[in-house]
Amino acid sequence: MSEVVQQLNEKNPDFIRVRANEPTKIVLLSLGCGKTETPGIGAIIARFFSYNQWLPITVLGLSSAAADINEYHLASVFPDSPSSENYYLRVEVHQWLHT
Repeated sequence: MSEVVQQLNEKNPDFIRVRANEPTKIVLLSLGCGKTETPGIGAIIARFFSYNQWLPITVLGLSSAAADINEYHLASVFPDSPSSENYYLRVEVHQWLHT
């Protein structure tokens, strides 16, 4: 998305043709491959976790953080206003992780 916006701002003639007085419409469909929801872990239980128990939880948290940041950024770039010329839709399947 960043590359598309950069090319449009530079008015690169090799990218796409843009009419001078007409706004460019951008439609973005983002397809996820499944988002895992982890149940909450209470502090009383977590204080007894060993390194081996914390490692998968930490990796899962870091990997989902990157996806959440991308989704937040794209949602802030594309306004929710129905009068907007640009549209963003994220389709994601939520799965529960059973421990």
